[in-house]
Amino acid sequence: MTRRSRNQTGQGDSRKVAEGRREVLGGLRIYLAKNAKIAKKNSKSDFAFVLKRMHLQSRARKQVARNPILSQLLRERFYVSQSSPFFKLPADSTASGGRMRIRLFCFPFAGGGASVFRHWAADLPADFEVCAVTLPGREDRWWEAPYRHLAPLVEAVAGAFGSYLDAPFAFFGHSMGALIAFELARQLRRSYQAVPIHLFVSAARAPHQPDYEQPIHHLPEPLFLKKLRRYQGVPGEIWENPEFMKLVLPAIRADFALCETYAYSPEYPLDCPISAFGGDRDRKVSRRDVAAWRHETQGPFRLRILPGNHFFLHDARKPLLQAIVQDLSPAFQYLNGSLGT
Repeated sequence: MTRRSRNQTGQGDSRKVAEGRREVLGGLRIYLAKNAKIAKKNSKSDFAFVLKRMHLQSRARKQVARNPILSQLLRERFYVSQSSPFFKLPADSTASGGRMRIRLFCFPFAGGGASVFRHWAADLPADFEVCAVTLPGREDRWWEAPYRHLAPLVEAVAGAFGSYLDAPFAFFGHSMGALIAFELARQLRRSYQAVPIHLFVSAARAPHQPDYEQPIHHLPEPLFLKKLRRYQGVPGEIWENPEFMKLVLPAIRADFALCETYAYSPEYPLDCPISAFGGDRDRKVSRRDVAAWRHETQGPFRLRILPGNHFFLHDARKPLLQAIVQDLSPAFQYLNGSLGT
């Protein structure tokens, strides 16, 4: 056999392998769509990644079945999907009787998903439409590869945002979510000449503030887990279930990489007001770090310190939501007046 014929044979074999790989991957996606109700494809997911996620998910479910707290967590219906996989409405949201005025987009902390905000719609006035954001690699998007850099994530979310500009909207982001919300607001200003009517940032240093902590996203798993425990954000039930931890760990590590590789680029300050929240026992983000957000807006700025550690949005949810309602009341008054209600 000549070298050319051997090359042609090799190329043909490669094509067959690629075709077989695509066929099997397509079958896996159909399986996942039927069994996990995941209908969206993800071009970033490769064969090995999907296989590994399916294997881990199967083993994790067996572990979870033995834990009543985690079992209840997975059985509860947190939200319903919207036209984009990024956006979810909490299942317990109540109808506003046509009085909806402001859509509140909520961006979670590292490793978190839409379920973080599952009770917000019930706790806020009916004039709010809570739209929780779910990123790839978690909850009903577990099988998708998570983003490791902020810029492509912001571009993807902004690209799906066009159909959500039909109502006034505000952003809330906690920790990593604050950074995503801020950069998304700037991206929407560039792409659509639209900005949120209010930006709420929580447990996050201002984006231009330097982070003096050493990066941890690249560390070996045992050392990464040791560092992760300091943040007190992962529930104890997950720590006690190694298989479940393996399932959520890639998203957590990717989120840390997203934050730790972020590079701030100066731009004109936002026109919208900014309200910043900090925790009085937060060892990661200081009051000074949070107060520095005032430099990112031309509008009003308000700083509040709430009781709690870095994840005060759980224990201090009531005063946090009260503050959001209070700070948006001028916008509600303006909208009600302009609409003649």
